Amino acid sequence: MTDTALAKHDLAPLAAMTVALFALSLLDAGIKSASFDLQTWQIVVMRYGVGVVFAFIFLVYRTPLASLPTRLTRLASWHLLSTSFVRAVFVVLTASCFFFALSELPLARAVTIVFTAPLFMVLLSRVILGEPISASALAAIALGFSGVLVIFGDAFLEPLGGALIPMLSALLASLFYALSIVLSRKHTAHTAPEEMVMLQSGFALLLALPFGLLPLPQTEWVAVDGRLSLLFIAIGLLGTAGHLMIVWALKRETASRLGPIEYTALIWAVVFGFLFFGEVPESRTLFGAALVVLACLVAGRKKLPHPT
Repeated sequence: MTDTALAKHDLAPLAAMTVALFALSLLDAGIKSASFDLQTWQIVVMRYGVGVVFAFIFLVYRTPLASLPTRLTRLASWHLLSTSFVRAVFVVLTASCFFFALSELPLARAVTIVFTAPLFMVLLSRVILGEPISASALAAIALGFSGVLVIFGDAFLEPLGGALIPMLSALLASLFYALSIVLSRKHTAHTAPEEMVMLQSGFALLLALPFGLLPLPQTEWVAVDGRLSLLFIAIGLLGTAGHLMIVWALKRETASRLGPIEYTALIWAVVFGFLFFGEVPESRTLFGAALVVLACLVAGRKKLPHPT
């Protein structure tokens, strides 16, 4: 292999992760835009409904016609279905909490709070998997959550109709995402990216749909016009492509090398928040974000903390 070819090979996972983070950050902006017209439940249903269609198309495209029946049979295996279902439960919980937070908070603030997921992963790995926690990791966890307290500011003193509930919702999204990663860590190594994304999206859709039967304003279906239809086609495509690229990159490069790229999501959140919604991050959000990023760098991460 020539030096040029080797360089291209080494840079491919880094480039894939960079593009994936851009796509998923743009997706977050699209979700926030949709929240002006739709309730969180409908956004979850449409995001994963369109997403599973794109994932299935990609799976069929990636599978030779003669091998398609065999692959579909594999998808129906109990092991793959059960592990995908467990992941999907937490995907729905994560997405519901995160999408609600996006609808109520500035983009940069919501995304920053969700970036605490690596800190939750360290704690949950200890509780669930029995993995040891170093003194430096414990210090990083304390530092990271002090950053979250900075972002929360005096929200604890505000009425419940203020920013407190959405910020707690973003923190719950971070916790649910971390829990899903820890629980499924041993079950994804031998699953193809397109299989993982399709089954996860499909089960997420099936889990979210029944809530529409509840006679609540929060689950009322709103007619979607052409603009929103195009928006969700873009959201579904961005989500499917972004997650496929992340899984592809993680299978070909170490998490430690890919890790720093994750923080471009914070940059894109600030940029898209300003461009699309006229949001200018508060100084406490920027300072809290710096503490969270520093804490995550010290604690170390194994997966990308992106819930959508």
